[in-house]
Amino acid sequence: MANPYYNLPAPPDKVSAATVLQRLIDALGFRYRVATEALQPDDILYRPVPSSMNIEEVNMHIFHLVSSSSKSIRTESGGTYMTQTFAEARGSILDILEDLSAYLAQLSDEELRTKTVYLKRMDQSFSFWYLINGYISDALTHVGQINSWRRMSGNPVPKISPFTGQPL
Repeated sequence: MANPYYNLPAPPDKVSAATVLQRLIDALGFRYRVATEALQPDDILYRPVPSSMNIEEVNMHIFHLVSSSSKSIRTESGGTYMTQTFAEARGSILDILEDLSAYLAQLSDEELRTKTVYLKRMDQSFSFWYLINGYISDALTHVGQINSWRRMSGNPVPKISPFTGQPL
């Protein structure tokens, strides 16, 4: 897709654990795209207080959360953010989310049930359900930070309908 998540995709045709997770990934992709659209260099470097991350650092964290989510479900290695510009990382995040959504669309609940999330700092694996309260919820929280911080830096988010997933 040339511009992933310009609109929120239509809901899946069936209801299953995999399609509910797919819709959550799509919602994250749409909200992330809007939050990071038309950010200026000053916005990207903005941090509300000296002890917080700036938007670029938050973006790096979102990349790792999204990449880890994809690796957990798809059981594959991901790329690295360290050599990417903000714009390249943004594109990678959107591509990873779009690819993960497509993968989930064809995944059965039985296949999803076998997926686990390995948390290195605890040296423990968890069921896929932990992606929701872990990586995905954390990524949504950080998208909200970007929205707030860009407002504080004087560049409010573009107008959208978060309910319908359409630009206004």
